[in-house]
Amino acid sequence: MTGRTRMNLLSLVSVLAALVLALAACGGSDDSGEAGSETAAATTEAGTTAGETGSTLSAADADTVVKAPMADPAVGEYTFSLETSSVPAGVIAFEIENRGEIEHEFEVIKTDVPPDQLEVAGEKAEPEVGGGVEIGEVEDVEPGDTPTLVLELEAGNYVILCNLPGHYEQGMVAAFTVE
Repeated sequence: MTGRTRMNLLSLVSVLAALVLALAACGGSDDSGEAGSETAAATTEAGTTAGETGSTLSAADADTVVKAPMADPAVGEYTFSLETSSVPAGVIAFEIENRGEIEHEFEVIKTDVPPDQLEVAGEKAEPEVGGGVEIGEVEDVEPGDTPTLVLELEAGNYVILCNLPGHYEQGMVAAFTVE
């Protein structure tokens, strides 16, 4: 192999390696949540999230773990059955489980608007109308999926909801307080 051929081959390998790393960073749809980072927190295949500051958090970093089953058959398809509705400020790991028969999502909004009084446009809640801020979410939670959403939350009032069309209006919302 000539020196020039070897150099071209090394360049090709470098370009392919960079492409593989870039594609891995973009991610794809998976069972644990979002594929990309359109929100303040995006779940990866490992179940970690990027918090508001962009740092990567994992369940191992959590100060508090909250079991967060949704669509519990004993309660109803459009429900959250949070283990607790109040936790101390810090890194919170929400262990989500879709026990229902259809896809849902788990969205955390910081707002002082009561959970049942969010503005609705079309068939979706519009929490930002009342000054709410989306902190993080896991989309596309299929039946049986068990993703973990890890967020660093400061003291305040939060609303957890499924904002798929019609789900909020059917009662898939819960109050959550961080002290």
